[in-house]
Amino acid sequence: MKKKTMLTKMHIAPSTVRYDAVAARDSNEVG
Repeated sequence: MKKKTMLTKMHIAPSTVRYDAVAARDSNEVG
């Protein structure tokens, strides 16, 4: 289900998904 949502998001706005991925990675590094 999560993967399907991610694919749909990527199809709608790839730039947004990429930004979310970078933000999540930065959050993990800070935390």
